[in-house]
Amino acid sequence: MPQSKKELRHPHIHLEIGEEPLKIVASSVIKLADGLTKMNDSGLTQRAIVLLLHDATGVNKKEIIKILEAAPLLAERYVRPDEVEA
Repeated sequence: MPQSKKELRHPHIHLEIGEEPLKIVASSVIKLADGLTKMNDSGLTQRAIVLLLHDATGVNKKEIIKILEAAPLLAERYVRPDEVEA
């Protein structure tokens, strides 16, 4: 089920008992980077992805392009290998 607009504006990380917050955040960054990379490689043109995201969010198209270009770099820039369980 799609998230409501309110949920999209106010995301929450749900911690499981016993998990370390740093590992959860690191894992989430990796999943986000992987998801955005898959979207970039989906077969849709970058223009189509940008138009869909712009229509859904109202975010400036140039900013969306910057985000899509930076997506593959998220995990390697912001997550150390020791922060995520193997």
